[in-house]
Amino acid sequence: MHSEFAYIYDEVMEIANYNEWYDFLKLMLKDINFNGTDIMDLGCGTGEILIRLYKDGYKVLGVDISSDMLSVAQDKMVEDGISIPLVNMDMRELRLPVEVDLVVSFFDTINYLTSENELETTLENIYKHLPKNGFFIFDIVTRKLIDDMFENNIFLDEREEITIIWRHFYNEEEGLDDFHTVYFVEFEKNYYKKIEEFHQKKIFEIGVVEKIAEKVGFKIAKKYENIELAGERIFFVLEKV
Repeated sequence: MHSEFAYIYDEVMEIANYNEWYDFLKLMLKDINFNGTDIMDLGCGTGEILIRLYKDGYKVLGVDISSDMLSVAQDKMVEDGISIPLVNMDMRELRLPVEVDLVVSFFDTINYLTSENELETTLENIYKHLPKNGFFIFDIVTRKLIDDMFENNIFLDEREEITIIWRHFYNEEEGLDDFHTVYFVEFEKNYYKKIEEFHQKKIFEIGVVEKIAEKVGFKIAKKYENIELAGERIFFVLEKV
């Protein structure tokens, strides 16, 4: 999963300013008076948020389903001369012998869960890794973001060294949004490589997320609507009670 894509991920994600995302995380932590020390980044990808947390003095752990994403994250750590434990694991099967004060999961990672049952299972897994009054912070994209971005079910993003063509289809039978993405990446002058990716996401209704979270045993500590970081999305802060 994500083999070649992992190595161009940060270039693709230039539209999402990592520093701004991290600043927003710090704002949320301030709002809840977070004073914990141990943090798990679930779906840590190439480690950008993870490394920022480490440099701010937190004891961190990165988890991702993609070994290639973790390999890129590891390369960054070697370059920075730091060491952070990384685990290759699916969030739907999260089982680690650790307890952390906070789990974070950004960049619509939760939307990769393809059913309400998978969402409930994942929230149960996270719940088991938190102490009483521990937190889970995550974001989800909204239907409005998808509709705005894919007005005609296609989105073209042309940049200096990469061109991205996104095709979107709503899979009515499964209730999922399918994304077929083609990347033309300039590796050398006038030499472009074609990389293709297919993703499915589920656009969860806000009320459904809240209902499942409360069923698992969380309370909704905070909820934020943000349109500035990367299109309209909702950030949830769940607290284990």
